Amino acid sequence: MITAALKTAGHRVGMYISPFVTCFNERISVNRGNIPNDTLAELTTEVKAHVDAMVAEGRNHPTEFEIITAVALTHFSRERCDYVVLEVGMGGRLDATNAIENPILSIITSISFDHMQYLGDTIAKIAYEKCGIIKQNSRVVCYPAQPREALEVIEQTCAERSAALTIAHMPQNVRLSIGGNSIDYPNFPNIRTALAGDYQAYNAATAICALDILRQEMNVKLMPDDIYAGLALAAWPGRFEVIAQNPLVIIDGGHNVSAAQELEMSIRQLIPEKRLTIVMGMLADKEYRQCIELLAPLTHHFIATTVQSPRAADAVDIAACAVSAPVVSIYPNPQDAVNMAVESAEYGDAVAIIGSLFLVADVRDGLIERFGNTSS
Repeated sequence: MITAALKTAGHRVGMYISPFVTCFNERISVNRGNIPNDTLAELTTEVKAHVDAMVAEGRNHPTEFEIITAVALTHFSRERCDYVVLEVGMGGRLDATNAIENPILSIITSISFDHMQYLGDTIAKIAYEKCGIIKQNSRVVCYPAQPREALEVIEQTCAERSAALTIAHMPQNVRLSIGGNSIDYPNFPNIRTALAGDYQAYNAATAICALDILRQEMNVKLMPDDIYAGLALAAWPGRFEVIAQNPLVIIDGGHNVSAAQELEMSIRQLIPEKRLTIVMGMLADKEYRQCIELLAPLTHHFIATTVQSPRAADAVDIAACAVSAPVVSIYPNPQDAVNMAVESAEYGDAVAIIGSLFLVADVRDGLIERFGNTSS
């Protein structure tokens, strides 16, 4: 959302994200144009020379993520980006993106349980790692519906580092639809997002808060109309993404309990009357049992599949958790599972393909090809 608004205002904006959905190049983009293959190869070769020199000096070999981050930052520098939006890979304190010493803005989005083996087993411990991106005398924006334990750590860290903290206002008069949301935010009434789902209203509020600070306090060339237009344009593949309208086909790569809770709420709010088939595949090291317990009761038909990853949970194990679904099927091949779901759906039904970005990546292009541009 921030990238789209800055781009709308005429800035050259680099964006660094992970993971990717369709191709690796999505992780590094300028004005939403993915890094070209030849540029990626050239910069990776250049970074490799520095890696080899480090190892020859007896230093540890950088991680894959550290190498990709170096490639990205080199690309953004060569492309002379005006602004760069860096998404932290995991945590924050020890993340490669934290090599940036003086970010103009640090944004803490929703904190929930994920990557507990690395970040800690409590919300407070995870928040501590996230707060590693908060620098001395910096400017910080925080998601408006943060858990109390997380907010306490954020406030304490900002106080210790003399960082100015702004907690985004709660979105007001939220109007949800399958095609996106409309919300009211102070000084931004009736702002529309292309991204659907209840949680996207809170993400929008966080983005508006950050953009308004950039506009009013940091002299960034950015008009209110740019913010309206940017949020209306911002798209995000694999996050409650509508692929087709009839039957309604949705793909969502939410892969933890918090994401499953948000997905359950969005389904109940947006499509409560539709007969729903869920295709679900997840990684074994995620809390897939709890996710299935939340989502299986919503279904008419639950189809378990095995995602294409060595870390995948077996379709048989996924199906065994879906005891609350009226009908449960097992199709280990994701393409077969999706075909079964779509072909058995009747007019007015809904199909949700959910659980892992590995699953989304595997089936998204085929679904788009199958349905064309019916999502619009």
